[in-house]
Amino acid sequence: FFFKICNKLNYLIGKCDYLKPAHTQCANGILEPGEECECTKSSCEYCDDQCRLKDNAECEPSTFHCCTDDGRYAAGNVLCTTGSGSVGHCAKGGRCRGTPCDDQDILGDYCGTHEHNDCKFKCKLNGECNELYGWFYPISKNAFNEFTDSDEIPCRIWDDNDKVIDMGICKNAKCVGNPSSTQSPVNSRVPSPVPEPPKSTKQPTPSPVSEEIGPGIRVETWYDVEAETVEEFRKSNVYKNQPPDEVDYRKDFLAKKYTKDKGHFGAKLTATLHPPDNGVYSFFVACDDACELYISGKDIPTGIIAHLDNKVGKKKFEKEESQQSEQFELKSGEEYELTLFHIRYKKGGFHVAVGWLTPDCKTPKVIPK
Repeated sequence: FFFKICNKLNYLIGKCDYLKPAHTQCANGILEPGEECECTKSSCEYCDDQCRLKDNAECEPSTFHCCTDDGRYAAGNVLCTTGSGSVGHCAKGGRCRGTPCDDQDILGDYCGTHEHNDCKFKCKLNGECNELYGWFYPISKNAFNEFTDSDEIPCRIWDDNDKVIDMGICKNAKCVGNPSSTQSPVNSRVPSPVPEPPKSTKQPTPSPVSEEIGPGIRVETWYDVEAETVEEFRKSNVYKNQPPDEVDYRKDFLAKKYTKDKGHFGAKLTATLHPPDNGVYSFFVACDDACELYISGKDIPTGIIAHLDNKVGKKKFEKEESQQSEQFELKSGEEYELTLFHIRYKKGGFHVAVGWLTPDCKTPKVIPK
């Protein structure tokens, strides 16, 4: 991931060498830059000895969570296990994503999709799997139990005889197919291009960063938020019930301003992190007015790791003790989810940045620079 950014920008940042390409080795069990697949078994059907996909496959089922036996990305109704160990669902690019069930205090685990609608999910309520039927947030334009269009959930299209006749992607809680598709109905690839987001959300302009995280760091912003702490924002009706007013993408965890430079707001920044090397890492936040940083991944307890309740200067990572996380032992080849909540409730300018110390760098740098 970092090597690809370096390749595009054609320079290295400072003296740190984590952007330099590492020697890749096929069949070592780690998906490395330049590899389309990875396999350590003799039974790998769609991954060749150069770690390239064959037979027009999208993935290798023996080593990929959300891959069907015929080498296609699994539909959104397929359950999987996220890097943090929670139950998730298969989403764009065959990735295993966490679900909105986890964000609600009164709900239990995600437990699948509706029987004939892969675009609506179910959560456990009082220990039993419940379809919700959209009643949970009646004031919201989008019912609580609908996957958001931006997740690009693969889905199945059914006919009147309860047979799957095509594959598509979720849009407005319905499975929309690709009219121009000539492939086999059940095995047809998820259509492209991506459907437009809901009208209430500004059309995002993704910046191509890498195949691993697609358009980069996703920034969702809610305006006119009346909250003076991040916790108030996360528990607010606006955040829980309403789609974001804007969705944008960034190449790094640095934002000097958002599109609309006025009013109170709350923002959520998310990205998948691929550590360049095995070793000890720590993370930092700097913002105006307040922010919280969370991490999740294999062998790491999900939770808040750094926070600020009052503003500090731009990229001033070492003003407060709470800005710095504890040290984490991260592994190259593993995926880790970073989530940052950021609010502004005072007048004046604002900014936010997330940095890290890598095994080879001893001064905090903005991720991924």
